[in-house]
Amino acid sequence: MLSNKKLKQKLRAELLAKTGAKPDLPKKNPDSNSDPQSLKKLLDSVTLKPRLSKQEKRRKIASFSKGSSQETEEKGEEVEEEEKRDEVEKKKIKNRKREEEKVKEETTTSEKKEKNKKKKTKNNKKKKEKNVSEEQGVLQIENGTESQVKEDVATKVYVGGIPYRYVEDDIRYYFEGCGTIIDVDCMKFPDTGKFRGIAIISFETEAAAKEALALDRAEMGGMQLTIQPYKSTRVNKATDFAPKMVEGYNRIYVGNLSWDITENDLKKLFSDCSVSSIRFGMDKETGEFRGYAHVNFSDSVSLAMALKLDQEIVCSRPVKISCAVPMKGVKTQSRYHPTSNEAPLSKEVLASIEAPPSKEVPVSNEAPPSK
Repeated sequence: MLSNKKLKQKLRAELLAKTGAKPDLPKKNPDSNSDPQSLKKLLDSVTLKPRLSKQEKRRKIASFSKGSSQETEEKGEEVEEEEKRDEVEKKKIKNRKREEEKVKEETTTSEKKEKNKKKKTKNNKKKKEKNVSEEQGVLQIENGTESQVKEDVATKVYVGGIPYRYVEDDIRYYFEGCGTIIDVDCMKFPDTGKFRGIAIISFETEAAAKEALALDRAEMGGMQLTIQPYKSTRVNKATDFAPKMVEGYNRIYVGNLSWDITENDLKKLFSDCSVSSIRFGMDKETGEFRGYAHVNFSDSVSLAMALKLDQEIVCSRPVKISCAVPMKGVKTQSRYHPTSNEAPLSKEVLASIEAPPSKEVPVSNEAPPSK
């Protein structure tokens, strides 16, 4: 290794040689600061750096590593703080969204409730209007039915005393001169089914019915006719009247019966009940069937079962069944029909049933006899 002095000398010699090789170049003043600066640079570049021992190297590495670790730790802390801030902001955003959703749900539920309330009020109003209209319609129908019944009764005529051999065509031919005939109801005996000489004639107008009434006491086939205004016994004047059951009195009233009904028809209707007797209501003066009957049962269980058969169809008519009112006296005749299980009654008992004392007033839901 050369010393510093020798190196300086070499460098100076080289510099002199260069300057001597280039005489054309202008000579620089030796007092200028350029040469010493260049020499310093060359010396600094040539000067060897002192060698570090292993311990010093370790210390430097350790110090460098400590500094880097501190920097990394600081950076890591900053990153963690930033992450925490981001999480807090995210949580705040989520909470805000949840609150907004809750508010929206509450508003929607309140709106739905208001809509439901409005719908309910509308439906209630509609129901009330419907009920009012139905009630008005029922009243109109009832009034219309009553007026129709009155009109029908005014256009009908009762004709009795017709020869048994006559048929419906003969009756129509006889009363054609009065006016147009709508219907002729020929009444028959319930036992035999034969014509009983009585007919209910329905005309189109009241004037025709009045002309038919003018033929009262006229002759028809050698027999004198009895023509009267028709009185309907089928209309129930007291529809709200409903008799109650009385202990020990197992009798029912059966109304709105067909004119052609027989005892067997009623037995079929009450086949599940133990029937003891059947009485058909008959007019005392004319002997006409009044369209109702009384049925006696052997026990109260059969009575209750029979009451459940109200409005059943018998001979194409809905039958009205209700409890019979205990009677003190009746002015109408009766046809007593004991069943096969019941022994026939004596003459005295039959007389008491058919002809009770006339002084007592009847209390029943039977139609009064026409005079």
